[in-house]
Amino acid sequence: MLEQDQRRRRKKLSFRREPGKNMLMGMVKRVGIVTIALLTFVAAGCSSTILRNPAQAADQQKADADKGKADTQYNLGVCYAEGRGVPRDYAAAVQCFRKAADQGNANAQHGLGVCYHLGQGVPEDDVEAAKWFRKAAEQDNPDAQSCLGLCYGNGRGVPQDYTEAAKWYRKAADQGQTIAQSCLGLCYYEGQGINKDLKTAYGWFLLASASGSKSDKRILELVEQSLSPAEALEARNWAEQWKPVNADCQQ
Repeated sequence: MLEQDQRRRRKKLSFRREPGKNMLMGMVKRVGIVTIALLTFVAAGCSSTILRNPAQAADQQKADADKGKADTQYNLGVCYAEGRGVPRDYAAAVQCFRKAADQGNANAQHGLGVCYHLGQGVPEDDVEAAKWFRKAAEQDNPDAQSCLGLCYGNGRGVPQDYTEAAKWYRKAADQGQTIAQSCLGLCYYEGQGINKDLKTAYGWFLLASASGSKSDKRILELVEQSLSPAEALEARNWAEQWKPVNADCQQ
């Protein structure tokens, strides 16, 4: 994956904090870390083949991509971006992503947004990143929706707008995107872009934790301390009964 490269860059979408504000600082730090995982690429439908025999998989992706297939153009871009079966080449990855993105492939649109955000294979450009995140987000790609929410939350490539950030977090969170669930919980906790609601915040933090985001138990305890036992129980019951809007997109 691209984790090491992203750590070196030290430029990750995360919540921008006001000086002296001390709410859920551990949560904010964690959101910044897990965003690294969001700004990576996942091959659609062929990742297991790539892992078993990267060189052979890359050759097959090249052959299929030459036929103009958007999915395989995207997958070939993943190979170049991650150096699987071919030398790592971000410029080539961008070329493949763009061909697929221009055909409306949401994964490629999200991947192209990542490249613009990180300045990999193209000059860093927050406006272009947000543009491509939006194209994919409007196709209900949950990772892109979460990225677009982070763009709005930080004013990266778009005017800072916490209401818009919360809206896109919600769209992704409803599909089971764990980063968005964490971010949405923080929005509810702070009343940022949405009405403050500690019980609902607790519910989203519980979901993010249950979905594998490894939320710090101390964060849940901190929020729970602000709730009555009945409110905490109601939130836990809600989280246990929650189901993603689109199970196919659950992260």
